Amino acid sequence: MKKIAVLSLLLLFISSLAFSQAQVVHFKKLQEFLPQEVKGFERGKPTGSTNTMMGMTTSEASLEFTHPEKEWSISLSIIDFTAMPYMGAAMMYQNMDFESETETGYEKTVQLKNGYRGYERAETGEYPSCELQIIVGGKFALQIDGSGFSDAEILHDIAENMDLKKLEETKAE
Repeated sequence: MKKIAVLSLLLLFISSLAFSQAQVVHFKKLQEFLPQEVKGFERGKPTGSTNTMMGMTTSEASLEFTHPEKEWSISLSIIDFTAMPYMGAAMMYQNMDFESETETGYEKTVQLKNGYRGYERAETGEYPSCELQIIVGGKFALQIDGSGFSDAEILHDIAENMDLKKLEETKAE
């Protein structure tokens, strides 16, 4: 009987946390922050979604660029995880430094020229790829993935040319 009462109180507490979360920015607003161009690549059409499930809401805007001559692509996503309890804790690299390397790649924390910290990974083997993750303002996750190449500097250039300061200041309407 005590277990049922404790479980009920715990569920009530978790439910109240979920319903008291701040509102997320709608995906159409997030799409405004996606780059208009990436030099040497063709821009696809932006996609997005805003979803609520079990009292938790997420919003995501995405875009893909493809290289017209090489089998290269770049995928970008901006995710508002404001209403996802503890999601920020999953991005602990914000407060740590690390670097590791293997014969086919590496991963490390990075500091971009525009002051944002992130996580970078690159694979140089048979299937080259790279990725860059940045947390903006403690509520937005910027994910940039490159496929077909391992030069993460291309991803850095994209992130450094985005208006991340304005994104950081964006609020739900």
